[in-house]
Amino acid sequence: MCWGRWKTMNKLNDSFLDETLPPKVLLATQRKAGTYLLAAILAELGWHHTHFHISRNKLQAYDPYRMDLSVANPRMFDVSIPQHKSLKLIRHGEFAVSHLRPNRGVLRLTQDFRVVGCVRDLRASLMSWARFLASTERRGEALAEDIRARGPVAFIEKLGRREIRQARQFLAWQDQPNAIVLKFEDMMGDPASAIGQLADFLGVQVTDPAAVMARAKARPTLTKSEGYIELDWGEAEEALFQRLGGPAANRALGYAD
Repeated sequence: MCWGRWKTMNKLNDSFLDETLPPKVLLATQRKAGTYLLAAILAELGWHHTHFHISRNKLQAYDPYRMDLSVANPRMFDVSIPQHKSLKLIRHGEFAVSHLRPNRGVLRLTQDFRVVGCVRDLRASLMSWARFLASTERRGEALAEDIRARGPVAFIEKLGRREIRQARQFLAWQDQPNAIVLKFEDMMGDPASAIGQLADFLGVQVTDPAAVMARAKARPTLTKSEGYIELDWGEAEEALFQRLGGPAANRALGYAD
């Protein structure tokens, strides 16, 4: 890889940019839209993975050598710190992950970052969330048992409205001059194009995007779904998805329904 020179965008404050340095990168993705696959791709492209997951009032500083604990008990890795301080911990050539949406405060704090967003078809992302929670009990044993007993509809009843509402907001990153928004389906179905776009955005050269994807998939990641409980999307899930405005949200994200 070699660093490109950065084109200063006139909407950004030039004083924050240094064209000789690799950028600081923030992943700001829809939940269950390949966040940690994208993190593995960034690592393959040469960025240092901080293993920070940044939220509004805390970060989780995961231990890459104890992913079992990170999955089973993420609260062990909580650090109480507001985002205006946690984002300052990310240095040039590093990245952190988040599900931060582009409100005014976040935009101000990330103007010297390159932001990489990713969205996914909502039915698939909700199903992925349900499988994850049923398998890991991340949101508690009671919800996990309910999902295992009744299927994804149990998850959608509890958290679907919020997830659908928030998913639409991630697409707004594409309106920012220092951000790019990819689709999970493009990463999986056409990695040469998706990784090529990402590499161009970050200013690096990639000669074999397929190899980058293969190595990224082989990396151990925090939420890799092998071995998760299998679930089906049925009539109950679809009916609730329709009532919650899922099809309209999907169209807003760029998916035909």
